[in-house]
Amino acid sequence: MLSNNYPKREFEIINTAMVAINSHVVYQIAKECAKLKPDLFIVYLGNNEVVGPFGSGTVFRSYSPNLTMIRAGIWANSLRLGQLLNSLIQNVFKKEQNIRVWRGMEMFLENLVPFDDPRLQK
Repeated sequence: MLSNNYPKREFEIINTAMVAINSHVVYQIAKECAKLKPDLFIVYLGNNEVVGPFGSGTVFRSYSPNLTMIRAGIWANSLRLGQLLNSLIQNVFKKEQNIRVWRGMEMFLENLVPFDDPRLQK
């Protein structure tokens, strides 16, 4: 479509789309993409700010509003050692074993977040 409208211009599109992430992870991806010195970023985010892995309605882990802890956890999981520790912790506590089967949005019915929930103000 771009090539049809601008035949003498060269375009390179890098799609870094990913499901089930929110701005905490997108922030890290955007920092990496910025190193490529693009002319344009398009960021499209959905409702994962609430029900995503770090949202107040998440079913994947305990909710934490602490930005430093969230970023430290993301950083730790970017390392193989952090991934190993995370795996060991999950196996020891087996808390997340019930979530291994994806049931879609049904999984979040017990973690409803009302529109005026104070956790959404952060």
